[in-house]
Amino acid sequence: MIYFVVTSVFLAVAALALFIYFLMAFRRFQEQKWAKRHQYFIPTVAALALFGLVAFGLAPRTFDSIDMVRGNYMVVTVELEELRFPQTVVTADGSVYQYSRLEESLQVAKTYLIHIAPRTQFAVQFDLIER
Repeated sequence: MIYFVVTSVFLAVAALALFIYFLMAFRRFQEQKWAKRHQYFIPTVAALALFGLVAFGLAPRTFDSIDMVRGNYMVVTVELEELRFPQTVVTADGSVYQYSRLEESLQVAKTYLIHIAPRTQFAVQFDLIER
């Protein structure tokens, strides 16, 4: 959960900085103070980057945060095949999930019950299944 919160805050700060940059570039565009012609496209590129960051990064994390507070998770039983850097786990069926290494100590080739946030595929909780 720590990894999820830290990356969500990072994305929110990046979106805010990009929005401020867009406003500054748009103001300069309106005043027509660009020195070169290609600089007139800077507000458009900034707006597209902001849209991509919010639509594909921040919005899914926001909706998953709401689901986490409510306790709405997808629950799956999987066998872990591989732990990758950074913060990634691969299951035997090929699914890839993000998790927080600070909170979970996982073992490869063990079976776990995983609680997953539906949009970001972030694994919130791992429960080891003993066989």
